[in-house]
Amino acid sequence: MLRGIPSSAVCIGFLAFGAATAPAQSVSERNGHIFFTDQNGVEKPITNGNLDSEPHLSFDKRQIVFVRQTPGQTVENGSGNVDNTELWIASVDGRKQPKRVLTGGGIINGKEWPNQKLVIADFSNRQFSPDATRIYFKVYAWVTAFEIMMLDVPTGNVTPLFPGGDVEVIGTGKYRGFLIGTTDPLTKNHGRIIVYWLLNPNGKAVKRICDLIRFKRKYDIR
Repeated sequence: MLRGIPSSAVCIGFLAFGAATAPAQSVSERNGHIFFTDQNGVEKPITNGNLDSEPHLSFDKRQIVFVRQTPGQTVENGSGNVDNTELWIASVDGRKQPKRVLTGGGIINGKEWPNQKLVIADFSNRQFSPDATRIYFKVYAWVTAFEIMMLDVPTGNVTPLFPGGDVEVIGTGKYRGFLIGTTDPLTKNHGRIIVYWLLNPNGKAVKRICDLIRFKRKYDIR
């Protein structure tokens, strides 16, 4: 840490991807139900059925993406047998019924997934693009690695972007809509290190931002 700031945050701070100051609106989950809290602190339920979790709010605060369990349905991926979960979208105003946008397993949105070695299940870290036409997420593809994926909401098409540890969508500034991705390559002298990359919205590397080994050396962080 540097003066109380995590080194990873300083490493990528020049991108200024934090959300702009705005009235607090949030989403939460209790007992399998998704709730939305507006700027006045009023909470209202969005879903029912006790199957929903891990909500994420869009940048414009109008939509929520969340995970829905499918009891009794499992699929095998890099971490073993996991629930064959689904991704759903709901509007915060409740005018439309929640909509399923992604089913996992070997059949993706009704189509046979062409890469049977990469199982689409166990979704995590779901995030909207700034215009809410894409959802980025990661799946536990292999024993030691995740795959970062992108769902095109209008078409339902799913695209693998890159094998990595994590992804963050940039919501403001010059690189709005771009991504910050992390990888953990194996090095000769330091084992695995975390490397931060600036990626375009399609997951193509624009430039290497930094790695924590060089950053700590530069600022003499121990």
